[in-house]
Amino acid sequence: MAKILITGAAGYIGSLLCRVLGDDHHIVAVDNLMYSQGVLTYDALRNTNFYRCDVDNLPGHVWDDADIIIPLAGYVGMPSCKKHHSESTRVNLNNVEKIVDKARDDQVILFPNTNSGYGNVKEGICTEETPLNAISHYGKLKDQAEQVVMSHPNAVAFRLATVFGVSPRHRIDLLVNTLVYESYFNTCMDLFDNGFRRNYVHVYDIARVFDFAIKNIDKMKGEVYNVGNDKLNTTKQGIAEIIQKFFPSTKINLIDRTDPDQRDYIVSSEKIAKLGFQAHYDFKYGINELSNYYSRMPNNTHQREKLTRLMRNDQ
Repeated sequence: MAKILITGAAGYIGSLLCRVLGDDHHIVAVDNLMYSQGVLTYDALRNTNFYRCDVDNLPGHVWDDADIIIPLAGYVGMPSCKKHHSESTRVNLNNVEKIVDKARDDQVILFPNTNSGYGNVKEGICTEETPLNAISHYGKLKDQAEQVVMSHPNAVAFRLATVFGVSPRHRIDLLVNTLVYESYFNTCMDLFDNGFRRNYVHVYDIARVFDFAIKNIDKMKGEVYNVGNDKLNTTKQGIAEIIQKFFPSTKINLIDRTDPDQRDYIVSSEKIAKLGFQAHYDFKYGINELSNYYSRMPNNTHQREKLTRLMRNDQ
């Protein structure tokens, strides 16, 4: 049973990861609850201790006792990092530098990067060898943090695809989650830059890949891996049309707008697939899961919108 320190543990990925890893390991979950998401019943989770604090205020013995460190804490996404420019630099990069500096050589660091660092790649398929060319402050910070983490002798970095699916700390401000929400409640999906390509991965597959790395650290350490479901590579228009099949009355409203974040790419996860990891959860599973989740939200528009504000990172 490893001792795993997870910062940002009450976030979209972290809140699910604690539940997945807590069955076999002791979890120290750390989060400052900046999105007012509550402690998410961490006290009731198996093998989990929760600390409500910033990373800087975590007791030294917690760092020393950890076998594995998973630094999830950070401002996530282009809008959030743009709005909180200096603070996101401190949290997303400077705090990671501190973590790596504190970590002993025998401690393992599993780092979640984003594959948005590939930027705009019109031709070919991005592999881990494709040069990084991040467009947003968010992407640049994550790529700089990855370089810092990979200087550690027992580190693994994951360049994650666009995430979707339900989590204990759910997020609305993710493309698939947003489009299903709009289809369920508004029967209309607003779409811009509809030809831009993305690859996708379910949030549970992300939890699974961290578990996979823990079990295979000796053959994975020192390497960077793309993590996505290669069967789900499609354009924004493509995912909207898939969702529309589940909600036939929903219309796709194409908006004449250009996003400053001009990411456009297809990414391959073949490298980690060769080690034995495959993403399992497809759009059908995720859309049905999201529909069921949204069906339990308040019917009252005001109450529902108040709740969804707590499920956004782009505030």
